[in-house]
Amino acid sequence: MTLAEKLRNEGLEQGLLEGIEFSVGIKFGDSDDCKSITAKIKNIRDIKQLKALKGKIKSAKTVPELIKFIEN
Repeated sequence: MTLAEKLRNEGLEQGLLEGIEFSVGIKFGDSDDCKSITAKIKNIRDIKQLKALKGKIKSAKTVPELIKFIEN
C-alpha cells in the first residue's frame, strides 16, 4: 500500500467514525447507551464494517440493537 493510499484510508476511516458518532447522537440522544456505543465504535478500524454500521443506523430502533450489530 502506498503512502497516499494509507493516508486516504485513514481519512476515510476518520470521516466515517465522526459521521457515525454524529448520527448516533442525533438519532438516540446523549444517553448512557450512546456513550457506551461511542467507545465501541472508536475501536472499529475496518472500513467495510464502518460502512455497514453507517447503513444500520437508519434501520436500528435502539442503541442495544446497534451494539449487537457491532459485536457480531
